[in-house]
Amino acid sequence: MNKGNTAVLIKCDGSSFYGLGHIRRSITLFQYLTQLGVTCYVECLSEAGRKWMLDTFKQHAPFFLPIKALVLQPDVVVFDVPYPLKEKVLDEKNKGRKVVCLDCIADTAPDTSLFIFKHPEQVIIGPHFIGYEHIIIRDEFFKENSTQQYVNNTRARVLVVLGGADVKGQSFDTAKKLAFIGYSVTLILGPLATIPTVEEQQDIQILTCPENVAELMASADFCVVNGGGCLFEALFLKKPCVVLPQTQAELNIAQDLMQKQQLLGVGEEFIRLFSKQELLKKHNQINQVDGLGLPRISTIITKLLGEYSHAV
Repeated sequence: MNKGNTAVLIKCDGSSFYGLGHIRRSITLFQYLTQLGVTCYVECLSEAGRKWMLDTFKQHAPFFLPIKALVLQPDVVVFDVPYPLKEKVLDEKNKGRKVVCLDCIADTAPDTSLFIFKHPEQVIIGPHFIGYEHIIIRDEFFKENSTQQYVNNTRARVLVVLGGADVKGQSFDTAKKLAFIGYSVTLILGPLATIPTVEEQQDIQILTCPENVAELMASADFCVVNGGGCLFEALFLKKPCVVLPQTQAELNIAQDLMQKQQLLGVGEEFIRLFSKQELLKKHNQINQVDGLGLPRISTIITKLLGEYSHAV
């Protein structure tokens, strides 16, 4: 599909306080739209987030603003930020652009808003969609086998990944507890997390920003994750999860999924031994993330592009 003289601008953000999930999701959306033939650009709204984005996704840097001068002015602007928007949506609409908001509240109604989950304090205005069917899963997770695996019955494998920023600094202490219990532990640290010294690592395998996260997650018997993108990716692979929420928003989502019987538990009290039967039972119950969020969201965006091109 080639939209000719139309373009999409994705505006995202992230930090050590908010984490990096919104930036990573925006890059995944950018890659998918580009594959569809849509001219697409990405702008990170903070200096800290922009630096991480440029360091991590160097191959796409020509399409990151303000590095790249716009060849085409955007017709659709997508906001994917971890905080409420003030005036930015109105500014874009005053320029005649269509606006889509992903999991963020604006003080002016965008053309469409999409939410994975509606938090109690959110007041949504304008057309919107809500549901886990809008979760975006990265391409590499589709290449992994989602069948629950066990190498043996004596030492289950657990993956600990609490987001790119490890906002509460729980990663290493959690990994140590799991190793003490008797699990084989792999700890993934993101680019903004504190890296333990060699002396602290003990029997824990510690990896910083590995490229094979999907493979590592697929090979684990269960995962300890935060309540953001890592959780959704694990559920897509039907991995039983203990969730250690890093924010109130993540806690809200985890509690909802717990009520839907999708999780082993929420909170540090669930860092314990699980039987093979418990893990298999939970594996068979997981059914909330189908991995089709990316094409669903892209269809909404390209439809707005079509409306724009017909309007002009």
